[in-house]
Amino acid sequence: MNKKTIIFDLDGTLLDSLQDIVISVNQVLEKLNYPIHDLEAYKQFIGDGARKLLLRALPKDIEETQVDKALALFTEIYSKTIHNNTKPYDGIYPMLDSLKANGFSLNLLSNKPQQFTLKYYDIFFKKYEFDYVYGQSDEFPKKPNPKTALHIANQLKVEPKNIYFIGDTSTDIKTANNARMQSIGVIWVMRVKDELVSNG
Repeated sequence: MNKKTIIFDLDGTLLDSLQDIVISVNQVLEKLNYPIHDLEAYKQFIGDGARKLLLRALPKDIEETQVDKALALFTEIYSKTIHNNTKPYDGIYPMLDSLKANGFSLNLLSNKPQQFTLKYYDIFFKKYEFDYVYGQSDEFPKKPNPKTALHIANQLKVEPKNIYFIGDTSTDIKTANNARMQSIGVIWVMRVKDELVSNG
């Protein structure tokens, strides 16, 4: 089957969630008496899951117990601020309307923890009836490992080469390349064009 299929990344691709991420992580850092960072720094921190985000925000050579503590705090704080400032980018809803009208299968693959990925999907995109929605979990490895992307392809019975993988970071481009899918990079907020081009 060669049904027209797209796998979207979430943060920085469909949703402008950066401000809520910045606020939440900086609250964690303040509670643990570590320096905070500005919004521009976080543009380079995100994209590889919550733990990697915190490792980049925390001081170098920090003990694993402190990382665990920071992750628990982040989960607690972020769950309360998850959509205070988060919203889809301008034009996302009309784009999804058009894709659905033209028979595309819509899917979501994020390195955001599964509980938050599903919550965002329910709040902002449930009416579009995505076929598959996956966030970070113990069941599947994080991007750029292609396992989850290939799982989606297998479930849909679509050849990977016929799937468009759309994201905003080098992690997304690498995921598409590793899965032998077609990559499309977006540059409206999180990353610069050169980073996406250099990764394929």
